[in-house]
Amino acid sequence: MKEIKFDKYEKYGAYHWNLLSINIFKRNCLIETRYNYCINLLCNELKKHKDNIVLDFGCGDGVLSYLLYKKGFKVYGVDTSEVAIDIAIKQHNKYKTDVSFSVVSDYSTPFSNSCFDSVVMCDVLEHVRYPEKLLNEIKRILKPNGIVIISTPIKLKKLPLDIYHVHEWFTEDFIGIVSKHFSIVNHTVSHPVIWSELYHHSRFCRLFLQAFSRINNPFLNNCKWGIYRQQYIVAKIEG
Repeated sequence: MKEIKFDKYEKYGAYHWNLLSINIFKRNCLIETRYNYCINLLCNELKKHKDNIVLDFGCGDGVLSYLLYKKGFKVYGVDTSEVAIDIAIKQHNKYKTDVSFSVVSDYSTPFSNSCFDSVVMCDVLEHVRYPEKLLNEIKRILKPNGIVIISTPIKLKKLPLDIYHVHEWFTEDFIGIVSKHFSIVNHTVSHPVIWSELYHHSRFCRLFLQAFSRINNPFLNNCKWGIYRQQYIVAKIEG
């Protein structure tokens, strides 16, 4: 069965790079929060950033790779979309980074065994039909005691809420599928549903939350709301 074609880069170009703008009409604080949350989880797990080699798997147009690079990581970005990788290379050339990008197949990479200190998969797993096959590949290329950060939406309805998603998981199911391949270090959540719904409710709500998130980000999990939209796992390979 074929994968669902992710064609947003063909339609919208380097749209994730709007996250770097201070313009509230361009930014998307939902995605910005998700990226920063993944980066913070990774930084909290690693004692040093410099010379740590991290793979941004499903890097898209490369903005998360750029944010990781700015934190001091040595970054490689891979994606199945040639269009996305072309955009990422062009954007990184503008900023003169040394991030390396390449196109890969859905479930295999050209990297040798145990070559990465960490892997970040930010909202990638829900897009593939055979997630465990992908997790096996991540396990192969991670070093012993290597860290993987995986984010994915929390399942709220029978069918995925996004047309580009093949799967969405309840928390228990998400932990279950990852724990078959890795040791779970931590599971956490963000993006209370009430704020996510308001964000999409109207242009006024969106702009208000864009501005307010610069002062006190309501999409972080410290709001203590009961229902969340986003979940994260920090996992590792035992050395």
